[in-house]
Amino acid sequence: MAGGNVAAFAVIILAALLNGSFAAVSKIPIVRRANVHPIVFNFYVSIGVLLGSYLSLIGLHDNKDFVDSDSDASTAFAISVYGVLGGCLLELALVFSFLAIPLVGLSLAQGVWGGTAILVSFVWGLTVFDETIKIIPLAAVGLLLLIVGVLGIAFCVPIGKLVVWRRKRKAAAAGEQPAEQHITDRTALLGGGANGDAAIDVKEGAPSAGKGFFGRALGFIFAIAVGLTGCDTEVLL
Repeated sequence: MAGGNVAAFAVIILAALLNGSFAAVSKIPIVRRANVHPIVFNFYVSIGVLLGSYLSLIGLHDNKDFVDSDSDASTAFAISVYGVLGGCLLELALVFSFLAIPLVGLSLAQGVWGGTAILVSFVWGLTVFDETIKIIPLAAVGLLLLIVGVLGIAFCVPIGKLVVWRRKRKAAAAGEQPAEQHITDRTALLGGGANGDAAIDVKEGAPSAGKGFFGRALGFIFAIAVGLTGCDTEVLL
């Protein structure tokens, strides 16, 4: 593998690590105790994005490969309409991400928006940029596995609750658990108690991140929106 390819894959891996870590800052205990609204927290993140962008401009004039390989490249500051549009899409993706995390949790949200972004990028490549698939069956299998994975992530909590509820029902049928407990477990499985209480997690007594069915559904909508808007940012490059 050529040195340029090694460097490219290294940058890709670094980008993946950073992309998977930026949202985790909102889960730091001191941030959670401050109870900052997701949109306000996104404002602080936007300041970091702005400062980081200026840092990249400092070293741009030393990037001879970039300047020489593109006749339109320049070290002078210029405003690009597509760049501004890409920034707006990026900000939308950030807002949606911090709205989704409190509702469904960091792991579920990132799994959903990551898979969505891959699917949308695949569609963009085929329909807009005329990219070709060398081995169509393998691409189809890969997409199918990706879709199954995203659905598995999205519904892992209900599936887990269903498994626990069925085990408890079998135990109750065998006389190991009071029959009344079935109703409680099944109500929790469906997303809340009879009085509208939040759904309980598999760990007994712990409230779920989604605070009920509709909260979790809204969280997944936000997560999908992250994948849609964040992916479109790269399309404008």
